[in-house]
Amino acid sequence: MYKSSYEKILIATDGSKNANKAAESGIEIARLSKAKVYALYVLKTDSKDFCQNPAVVDWIEAMKPKTIEDLTDKQWLEIARITDARLKKEHEMNLIRQGEEAIAYVERLGNENGVNVESVLLKGQPAQQIIDFAEKNDVDLVVLGTLGKTADNRFLLGSVAEKVVRNCGVQVLVVR
Repeated sequence: MYKSSYEKILIATDGSKNANKAAESGIEIARLSKAKVYALYVLKTDSKDFCQNPAVVDWIEAMKPKTIEDLTDKQWLEIARITDARLKKEHEMNLIRQGEEAIAYVERLGNENGVNVESVLLKGQPAQQIIDFAEKNDVDLVVLGTLGKTADNRFLLGSVAEKVVRNCGVQVLVVR
């Protein structure tokens, strides 16, 4: 259902340039309609992304002992368990820091424009978390950024933006 005015706006951010442009648009719409804003950052903590992180791969390689012949299989499993847990925790803390920085940008924009901003950090798949949050909190408009243009000048939606546009039950504004 179309609304001419917005009461609750969800600004999904990942801290990128496009997300910051989207935040500027979302804050302006909120200022004009006197809407409340939710600034949402989703920590994507699945193991696939974690294991493909080059810094993590390099760190694991650097931790290998010089004489592996001296270690039993049980010791190797224990090293792997401890290392994996420690690296995952460090990775998650880094994501939280990035999320707090991204949300802080939206909060600053809100403060500068007299807009009430509530910060939200969630874990999971970004598109699904955005959709679920919007629908559970009766959000009127979701605002998010996209990738921009391809090399041949065609408009390109990012995978998160595309999933949100296709599946969200509320209005979506995609900004590039």
